[in-house]
Amino acid sequence: MAKAESERLRPVLDMALRKEQEAAQALGYLNQKITQEQQTLQQLKEYEQDYHQNVIAKRMQGDQVFNRYSLLRYQNFISRLNEAVGQQEAQIDQVEGQLQQVREYWMKSRARVQAIESVIRKAQEREQVAAAKREQKMVDELVCIAAARRMLARIDAN
Repeated sequence: MAKAESERLRPVLDMALRKEQEAAQALGYLNQKITQEQQTLQQLKEYEQDYHQNVIAKRMQGDQVFNRYSLLRYQNFISRLNEAVGQQEAQIDQVEGQLQQVREYWMKSRARVQAIESVIRKAQEREQVAAAKREQKMVDELVCIAAARRMLARIDAN
């Protein structure tokens, strides 16, 4: 006997479920990555702020002579920090773009799984209806056979 339609669709559902799960895992990974990248950005900004405050505090205390060389060094360092902040912001934008693409892929994968599950449910319903009809037909045939035997038995008895 050939496999039922619902059984033939199981491998298709399994593959769709695997793709959905892979997309969900990628979503989780990218969410973690964005969190890490945002923490790195926050650390860079805090470091820049702390460095700036330390320079101001030292200058106010008169501990550091703020000559031309130290001013250039400070400006270069702040410039590099600002560049690092910009690169980190670009990295976050890139990961957010990837996250959006993966989210869309996951949503499509989820919709596909739901559609396949719906097709399988409908196939199972049709299979159950067909099985019930076959069973009813068998019962009807048995009733007819039993009625025919009773009729033959009455005829033979007369």
